[in-house]
Amino acid sequence: MNLVPKFLRKKTVMDKLSEGTVTYKRLPETLTLDTDSFLNEPKLSLIYGIYINKGDFSPLHNMLSVYNNFHDSLKKQFELILIDDGSPTPLFIQENTYNLNITLLRILEDKAWNACGARNLGACYSRCKKLVFCDLDIIIEEKTLESLIYGKIYPNEMIIFNRQVLTQNGYERAKHSLCYPNIFAVLKSTFLNFNGYDEDIVGTYGDDIYFRRYITKNGMTFRRFGNIRETTPNANNEVSEHNLSRDLNGVLKYLETKKGHTKTMLNFPWEFVSEQIVTGSKNNSASST
Repeated sequence: MNLVPKFLRKKTVMDKLSEGTVTYKRLPETLTLDTDSFLNEPKLSLIYGIYINKGDFSPLHNMLSVYNNFHDSLKKQFELILIDDGSPTPLFIQENTYNLNITLLRILEDKAWNACGARNLGACYSRCKKLVFCDLDIIIEEKTLESLIYGKIYPNEMIIFNRQVLTQNGYERAKHSLCYPNIFAVLKSTFLNFNGYDEDIVGTYGDDIYFRRYITKNGMTFRRFGNIRETTPNANNEVSEHNLSRDLNGVLKYLETKKGHTKTMLNFPWEFVSEQIVTGSKNNSASST
């Protein structure tokens, strides 16, 4: 018996891309100029949902250190929204360690597989019209980030990326180069018009699979562009900041009885922790702790 509802069963463009049966032509490293992106305020939010239960915060500091070394003028144009997704030891960022626009929020419940809730919180809190959703071991390449800031993302369009992995010769295009389904850029208005991630699925692995199929069914188009850098080798399963099972049977059973996409968001307590903004033109170096 096929547990997936019929409307989600049909193969999407993303499924075919993953199988290698459909390919995109490589796009130039520029997007159509967005003339609204020259105001002196952040234009784009990088949203990172973070859960760490092993006491090692070095991946967080490593990620922030990379962005901290970006060009000063670029750092003023984006903000990092970090959501502590109920980590046993709360995340803390010492003031003035990084010369970046950083907002730290905290979810006050430790819910299994609540990445969708963390992403919804980051999107709702963002003050920018463009959003990029990332994992802790993912860096948006500087040139790609600049293009996203000053280029246009159109309504009902999702930007997906090419993966780069670290080799002996530096970062190179991965053999299977299409990025993961949870790494993408989109307009905030488009994301919220889709009512974000379905939080009814919290507690079950596979929320990104449902979300991709849901938005495809409702008219979202995909454009492959630019590069992301994967900083953790074999990041899929071997290295993780939690010990949860990646079993898809739960989401398949859930989809069997799914009637529609919930419109309710932020079904959990959360709090604002801290905020800092880029100051001056100084590049602060930071060490991992």
